[in-house]
Amino acid sequence: MTDFKAEVHGEYAGAHPWSFGMHITSAQSESTFAATWANMWNNVWTNATYGIETLYPTTTQITSTSVATLNATMKEVTKTVTGAVLPGTATGDSLPYLNSTLISLRSNGIQRHQRGRIYLPAMEETFVNIDVLIPAAVSRLVSAMSNVLLTIGADGSTIFVTNRLSLKDLTPPFQKTVITRLLVSDKPARQSRRARKIPAVYS
Repeated sequence: MTDFKAEVHGEYAGAHPWSFGMHITSAQSESTFAATWANMWNNVWTNATYGIETLYPTTTQITSTSVATLNATMKEVTKTVTGAVLPGTATGDSLPYLNSTLISLRSNGIQRHQRGRIYLPAMEETFVNIDVLIPAAVSRLVSAMSNVLLTIGADGSTIFVTNRLSLKDLTPPFQKTVITRLLVSDKPARQSRRARKIPAVYS
């Protein structure tokens, strides 16, 4: 089994980047898993039933996916990048770029180092009302994240989180905890770094 860092890369209007990723253990080779990962996100984005492209404006798009092989200390040693052109389909404006949709990565453990999170890009503005995602958006995301978990686990591959430093209880670094659930938060999360490079204009 090989450990991978699998990522999704995209852009907002004006080529402002966003990305998110997961750690995954798989028996697939890097090139094979890169294809699995790319095809999965193509389906998650465009599927007629639960595709999340409908939640994002046409100016927000996935531009590539990548899978990197990791060594024992979780450092990338090789990487396969797959190009993509997957724009959103919603016709309204984007929420501010620092808004994101939080997906919580949960395991059967309850300690802080046994869970993680990823941040999807800012949605089209009509899908958030009074500071929470509308139920239809949550339902679509729940179905999409269920597909992510099922697709990755189809051949025994697993999503995991790991501690990069020793813990207070002397647990050594790089212990892996398998993720069993992907939970959608209905409250947008803040990702300031996604808007940090947009310069202020004074008038």
